[in-house]
Amino acid sequence: MNDEFKFFEQTYFYELERKQLIESNTALPSGVIVALFGFMGYLFTSFKFGGAPYKFSQLLEHSFVLSCFLAFVLACFATYWCARVITGSTYEYLPGAATLLSYRKELEKWHSENADQNSNATTDFNGFLLDGMTKCSQINWNTNLIRSEELYNTKKFTVCSIILVAISALLYCTDFWFDYSNYVKS
Repeated sequence: MNDEFKFFEQTYFYELERKQLIESNTALPSGVIVALFGFMGYLFTSFKFGGAPYKFSQLLEHSFVLSCFLAFVLACFATYWCARVITGSTYEYLPGAATLLSYRKELEKWHSENADQNSNATTDFNGFLLDGMTKCSQINWNTNLIRSEELYNTKKFTVCSIILVAISALLYCTDFWFDYSNYVKS
């Protein structure tokens, strides 16, 4: 019983540690998402639409708008998944120490009054803890699995958005260079 109890105790606390790990892993994607929105806002507001006409000016502008729009949509999806990771998850915990002590005393009192030969208060209490840790561990494992998938989706959409923002920045620089080249020639 001792090894079995230790195993389920470690499993119970491992799932709670995973909860903390998942929560701490949302910090970087959250910061990157905020930076992406800021950078996209800067690019879009400082882009010179209808600037100096050159050979591919309309194609470049349309490509820029399309890549910014797609990057924005993907960043919104990343925000949604990140919010899902941070909020809305419920975990199961064992009762507090005072409640466990009270239950233990009730078991001891009941066993002293009823003199049950098949079990004792310690065995029943350990069984209660084992059942509680097993139930909580299973629920927390399922919750952590869902949150891990949501964190994966957050990172996936964030990386895709970063790629599209990089393309937008490249298009922005190209347009700026063509506008500057035409300005210098005039």
